[in-house]
Amino acid sequence: MDVLIVGAGPAGIVQAAQLTEYPEVHTRIIEARPQWLAAGRADGLFPRSC
Repeated sequence: MDVLIVGAGPAGIVQAAQLTEYPEVHTRIIEARPQWLAAGRADGLFPRSC
């Protein structure tokens, strides 16, 4: 394994997807949760106010 991604959240999954462009790089993702999330954990987005 060349790259270990800890956490299968949005950032980890996007990074793993980007690394598929390099077939010579072996990537592994580890996640502490025993199953997939049925719904996201974020409640919403809060844009900065002026």
